[in-house]
Amino acid sequence: MKEVWGLKNWVSWNTTSAIMLIWLLFFKQDSIWATWYLTEVLDGDINNFWVINTKQKNSWLANYLLLQCGTVFDWIKQVVGNGKTCYFWSSKWSPFGNISKNLRGESSHTTGIPATTTLAEIWESGN
Repeated sequence: MKEVWGLKNWVSWNTTSAIMLIWLLFFKQDSIWATWYLTEVLDGDINNFWVINTKQKNSWLANYLLLQCGTVFDWIKQVVGNGKTCYFWSSKWSPFGNISKNLRGESSHTTGIPATTTLAEIWESGN
């Protein structure tokens, strides 16, 4: 591979830069960029990062960050708190990680728990 500007692997550089932006999004939400991304791309909810699909209206970079969710999922854990912003199926609230991946074969269809159900909603319904 040809070296350009002293960088040998542009793909690795690009991925590393994207992961740094995701880190800013989760841990430096007071930055202008993170506030913009949270509002415009994630519709005001940081938990949407794990479930939202790419959109044609988004820039290439905004969509690329969404596509990296599988790469960074194991590195970011969510504090449950009152459970109102923690999704049962997709948030990383359990010590076992993503519940949908952990309960192989089980899904929102077989359990009756919709994909957008929060932990607070499950608790309230007595399940």
